[in-house]
Amino acid sequence: MSVVEKAGVAGVSTRHIRVHDDESFHPRRVSRLSHSFSDHPLLQLSSLRGLAERFRSSGIDQVKFMRSGATSEDPLKILSEHDQGMSLGEVFERIEEPGSWVSLYNVQTDPEYRELVAEAMACVAPLLDAHDPGPFEADGFIFVSSAPSATPFHIDRENNFFLQIRGRKRMSVWDPSDRVVVPEVDVEDKIGRGSSSKVRFRNEFFERAVFNEELGPGQGVYMPSTAGHTTNTEALPIGQDDTYSVSIGLVYYTKATRRAAYAYALNDRLRRMGLRPRPPYESSMLDRLKYPFGRALVLSKRVAGGFKIPPGM
Repeated sequence: MSVVEKAGVAGVSTRHIRVHDDESFHPRRVSRLSHSFSDHPLLQLSSLRGLAERFRSSGIDQVKFMRSGATSEDPLKILSEHDQGMSLGEVFERIEEPGSWVSLYNVQTDPEYRELVAEAMACVAPLLDAHDPGPFEADGFIFVSSAPSATPFHIDRENNFFLQIRGRKRMSVWDPSDRVVVPEVDVEDKIGRGSSSKVRFRNEFFERAVFNEELGPGQGVYMPSTAGHTTNTEALPIGQDDTYSVSIGLVYYTKATRRAAYAYALNDRLRRMGLRPRPPYESSMLDRLKYPFGRALVLSKRVAGGFKIPPGM
């Protein structure tokens, strides 16, 4: 085990993110983490409420909610308003009560939280530089929820350093190449075309998870792009500490994820022509060859049909 640390201005280490262990770290492999961000002032409830209120007052649609009672098997549906009619203030005031769930998207748009994201990414920069240099579009997604709660199973476009800040949350993650759980056509649809996730989950898939652990403060997990994942927070006994959870996903893209995204876009078109294209990440040379054709395809869709190019492409 080794430590990837951010050096302060005076050369003194401040916070860190540890990958267990970084000698076996690979950008396409799920990895266990530990970190020292749990006491960061910007990740405390009062600061998060202030950020949420700034987002709301500015009219930016970056405050999101999950449907109450959601399970891992449900389709992922993100809401702009609480489904039980709770105001933003009520969600924070009643955060220890079931049904109180709020997430803050793209926190890097706030100047203070931009510095937080930069600090966290600086922690892992040496590790990334050794394997997949040039991360870009780094951002943060913060989740605040009471127990019980769940985030339905889905895949994302980004690589993700997921840090548990407060409370406990069970995180289940699957190998990004597991096509029993997530068929290749669903990955192409999500990553290559920017469609909403059509991935459907069954409880028997839990036995295929490569990471299925309860995370506490100071713990986390690295998830590669397209790695299926779901979270579950069990109800705690009355009076027990940590009755609500705070976690942050530090997400980013790289040249490799960009090449793969354009390869997925091209593969989607080839599959619709009746072909069986080779998936990305199996051959870096083939991914590089597909890149200009996939990019040209995506750009032509934008010009011809107003296609909105997804992040990371």
